[in-house]
Formats: sequence, structure tokens, C-alpha cells
Amino acid sequence: GVETQGPRRTGFGAVAYDSARGVLVVPGLFGGPDSGTWEWDGTTWKHIQTTPPVPRQTFALTYDPGRGVVVLAGGQGTHGGPYFDDVWTWNGARWDQLLTTGPRPPGRGGATLTSDPRNNRLLYFGGYNEALLNDLWALRGNVWTKLGPSAVDE
Repeated sequence: GVETQGPRRTGFGAVAYDSARGVLVVPGLFGGPDSGTWEWDGTTWKHIQTTPPVPRQTFALTYDPGRGVVVLAGGQGTHGGPYFDDVWTWNGARWDQLLTTGPRPPGRGGATLTSDPRNNRLLYFGGYNEALLNDLWALRGNVWTKLGPSAVDE
């Protein structure tokens, strides 16, 4: 069956390794028969049907050791947008939207999200919307902070 073979199509998505649970997390967020979230434990695929974030591709994804969850940021709805500026967490059973406060990165696709455990934060860099982006943001808790380029070039 499909579930023993894993997802056939994930769009222009990303994967993250959840080191606390020992699984590879593969969100299938662009619709179709493989829609949902897939996990690989090294032996078998598990297809988890749950309410995901709205369909998107080119999202950023990483494991956050501070929260113990996989974090998804941004993405692109279809060719040409819309570009999302939201953040979601995956705990192995469901997606929850992380409500952030203060200024936040503009919606984008193709960005990189990575953990900075030394400073207990995530770093979010680059991507594109109507233009290529070279800004760097930090997410600590539920607060975004712009780290660069300088805030005057927003």
C-alpha cells in the first residue's frame, strides 16, 4: 500500500528530523492523496491524517530542541503567492499555530529555518516573495527579532 511506501509527492517542501522522537517528519501540505503528515521511524512510514496548515509549498522546516517540536515557517500557496508569514509546530499528533507577537518577517517561500540551541532560538533567513530577501530573523519563544540587515532597510 501507499503507507508502506511513504509519500509519493511532497511538492516543494522540506523534511526535519525530530531527534526526541527519532522520526523523520515529512509534511505533505500541497494537497493530493498524500496530503497530511508522514513520519519515518527508520523502518516504516506512518501517514497521520490531521488538520494541517493551509496548503503550501517552499516552506521552511526544522526541529526545535527547546520546544521539542518540529517548527514550520512561511511558504508559498501557489505559483506567484500568496506568501505566508505564519509559524506552526508539529508535536507528532497535530499541528498548532504559534501566535507570534511584535514585528514579524514578511511572508515568503524558499527561506531557511534552523535551530540555534546555544542561544535557545531559531534563525530564519532569506527566501523570496515579490523579490529576493536577505534578511535574518530570530524566533525566541513567540517573539521575532530582526537581526539583519540593519532595520533601516526594511
